[in-house]
Amino acid sequence: MLRRHFLAEGAGLAAAGPVTQANAADAPTLTGPYIDLTTGKGNMNLRARMAGDLDESKVKYGSVTGIVSGVRPGEKVKDLFGFEVVSVGRNER
Repeated sequence: MLRRHFLAEGAGLAAAGPVTQANAADAPTLTGPYIDLTTGKGNMNLRARMAGDLDESKVKYGSVTGIVSGVRPGEKVKDLFGFEVVSVGRNER
């Protein structure tokens, strides 16, 4: 099993388990010695670690499309414009 798959599945299992007083000390938290998920920088680091690869020659491609909508009180939701984003990324040391 790849490391990132293990982390993703383990995080889901840890979040799904009930927390009691007996295991409250072992309950998952949002802060740790290396990553603090209560900050934007911590979330960015986690995302890079899970989606990234240590091989600097590998490139990750991504894209997303969507519609930006506007809302005014007493009016219907109105589509303003569409967007499309294409990204290319590579982790470096």
